[in-house]
Amino acid sequence: MKVKDLTVRPRKSSIILMPQVSKRLTSQKISKRLPELLIETIVNCSNSYQTQKFLDDFLTPTEKIMLGKRLAIAVLLLKGYDYATISQLLKVSSATIGKIVNLLRFSDGGLKMMAEKQLSKENWKNLFFEAGRIFLKLNRPFRHIPERVKEDI
Repeated sequence: MKVKDLTVRPRKSSIILMPQVSKRLTSQKISKRLPELLIETIVNCSNSYQTQKFLDDFLTPTEKIMLGKRLAIAVLLLKGYDYATISQLLKVSSATIGKIVNLLRFSDGGLKMMAEKQLSKENWKNLFFEAGRIFLKLNRPFRHIPERVKEDI
């Protein structure tokens, strides 16, 4: 009797690499160079299509969502939204929002610089509008809504 092969062979497009750090340490020189190479690679993407294709191959869907949420938290904080609205909109904990607040306050300013740059982009307008709706749904008195938030409602 022949046994049927039940091995699942993923299609190339469905391969997902899970993040993990090897227990075997690399030299300090190599460890220092690896982030530099990643940055160089991203900077060398000549357009958004190349960047998207690279990140689609390089990051898992979960990693892309996680990084996108971090950026969105920073943008919404700079826009004046409160923890409750951000938490409701992005389904993140107040601890996660607090970590981003600390990055905005105490880091070298890279996240803040990029989040401020995104504030004026048209593709964030739907996120701001939805956040404004949630702000109102949470029964916030209108007089307590920051001016920057009122613009989005």
